[in-house]
Amino acid sequence: MDENSVKGAGRRIVGRIESAAGTLGGSATTELRGRAREAAGEVQQTYGAAVDAARGFAAEQPITALLAAAGVGFLVGLFAARR
Repeated sequence: MDENSVKGAGRRIVGRIESAAGTLGGSATTELRGRAREAAGEVQQTYGAAVDAARGFAAEQPITALLAAAGVGFLVGLFAARR
């Protein structure tokens, strides 16, 4: 499991608690800050899951992953050369 998945889950929980505290306390600023932290945690957790999936794919099918990486590198090189 990628550390981003774990940190993202923690950030989501803290954001949810902060948002609830802001709602109960009547502080719109705290509530919005909590919602923003929760959304950032969700993004970080999703990124961690994508990294895990890519690592799993590369471990199961290394030649296909290598060819895909070469293709992406080639496309990036084409776009960079056009500038």
